[in-house]
Amino acid sequence: MFRLDPSLVFAFGSLLFAGVNDLVFKKQAMSGHGRGQYIALCGLVWMLVFALLALASGHNRIAPSAVYWGLIAGTFSVVGNYLLITSLRHLDASVGATIYRLNLVLAAMIAFLLLAEPLTPMKLIGLALAVVAIFLFAEKKNGGSPDAGKKWALILVIIASCLRAGMAISYKLAANQFAILQSQGWNSQQHWFLSVQGFMWLFVGLIFAFRFENPVKFAAANVGYGLLSGGLICGIVLLLAKALAAGQASVVVPITQMSFLVTALLSWPLIRERFSPRKITALAVAAVAVLALTLSI
Repeated sequence: MFRLDPSLVFAFGSLLFAGVNDLVFKKQAMSGHGRGQYIALCGLVWMLVFALLALASGHNRIAPSAVYWGLIAGTFSVVGNYLLITSLRHLDASVGATIYRLNLVLAAMIAFLLLAEPLTPMKLIGLALAVVAIFLFAEKKNGGSPDAGKKWALILVIIASCLRAGMAISYKLAANQFAILQSQGWNSQQHWFLSVQGFMWLFVGLIFAFRFENPVKFAAANVGYGLLSGGLICGIVLLLAKALAAGQASVVVPITQMSFLVTALLSWPLIRERFSPRKITALAVAAVAVLALTLSI
């Protein structure tokens, strides 16, 4: 009887949360409201949820490695997302999202080279189809050569993509250490690890808000975006952490980065985005890519 590997169940859950959050993320990026405020609010929810979960479990000891990896992953995450939001204000959303999603290729390469994960034909097929689907989702736009602002935005989104790959690999390395710590009686370190990342979002978001924005003037919509995204991000990162603790980064990361499947399906009834033949083809290719990656385990 066919049974999904636990890592795949968690990966699909993370994909679902990310797909919904992508819609919120896109609307905030185009709203013109403060990015720092939004990031800080996301971080506040993120930090409190996992700190309370750890404390509710009766585990108030924080291992140094949880702080160490939390700071690394949190820095990768918050800087990468800030750069992504910034780039989306100068690039077509489809172009920025396409480049950003290509972090799945870099993460898989790192997993093959540094984590010694097996490279199988089915994985290669899945990764190749994922890349094809990503490019199919980038609708072609007519226009001239990019101006200086767009060139800088391209650089920013490439950096953001690399940082996202680094974050995913840091989750895998942290999970390996937490498994050892748990055998030594250090429980709930995964929750503290995630809470530290939320603190990084709060800290860096406040820096950006006070440095570049009016930290007192909160737009009601921005508060809503921040609180909603904060809750969704908790689901994204918790399930991503569980998936990477249970499975291979070269499979889990590509699947979670296919969240545009959910975003595209939701965007049709919610914001009436049209379904072109190109987008329908992309959805079909992405679905086959996910199937290939699922069967590679």
